[in-house]
Order: sequence, then structure tokens, then C-alpha cells
Amino acid sequence: MPDRVTLVAGWGCLGIGLLFMVQGTRLIRTERRLGRRPLAGETFSGREVLAEGVAFALVAAGNLLGGRWVLLAVPGVIVMVVLAVHLVMRWARRLSGRSH
Repeated sequence: MPDRVTLVAGWGCLGIGLLFMVQGTRLIRTERRLGRRPLAGETFSGREVLAEGVAFALVAAGNLLGGRWVLLAVPGVIVMVVLAVHLVMRWARRLSGRSH
């Protein structure tokens, strides 16, 4: 049973990572074309979405390969935590700006 869960979670994370990477590259192209970053109404910039996709792919690769390759998940988790903190700080700044 754990092997099935690992397999499903690994391939699921890899699929999510690839989708985020594709969406991130599209956002980066749009941002370059329009000359602003992030786009109005977007929560994440293209670079942030791309980094999140790479992080998910690293976690998935570590999960699927096993053994010493599990260490690939460490930078992926660090990127996820840094982006989460960055998003919370941006959200807090927006809320504090509206209250004044």
C-alpha cells in the first residue's frame, strides 16, 4: 500500500509541477509583453509560479526515485515555504495599505 501511495503522490506532484511550470512561462511571456510584473489581479508573478512548479517537480522526483534522491525534496520544500511566506507578507501589506 505505501508503494501505491508514493507512486500516486509522486506522479501527482510531477503533474502539478509541470502544469505550474507551463502556466509560469505563459505568465512570464505576458508580463514581458505588457511590461509589468505581476499583472493586475494576479496573486503570483510568473517567476513565482515557475519556481513553485520547479519545487513541486523536485519533491516529486525525490519521492519517485527514493534512496538518496529523496534529498531533492529539501530544496523544493524550502522554495515552497519561502513563497508561502512571501505571499503572506504581500497579503499583509495589501491589508495594511487598505486600512490607512
